[in-house]
Amino acid sequence: MARRESWMGSGVLVRWRKEGGFGFIKPSDGSEDLFCHVSQLRQVEGTIKEGDRVRYTVTQDGLSGKRMAGNVVLDLTHGRSRSRRRRRRLLRMS
Repeated sequence: MARRESWMGSGVLVRWRKEGGFGFIKPSDGSEDLFCHVSQLRQVEGTIKEGDRVRYTVTQDGLSGKRMAGNVVLDLTHGRSRSRRRRRRLLRMS
């Protein structure tokens, strides 16, 4: 599977399927969600969860031509974000 690296981006992990080893990132720039495979996680495998802010390289799959996220790392510049479920629970309690 040939890939071409393009540019850096940031966003939020909006879906993660641990059993399948993949998920989707919602880019901060509002563009279309990007596919993310577990093989592209850097130093976060096993700790990443929905709602986490991430940084990544946008790559293009050489076979399908679709854009996808590569070299995915947690973006800790704003602290680790809470999961959607926990945020909702905290909002209900306040």
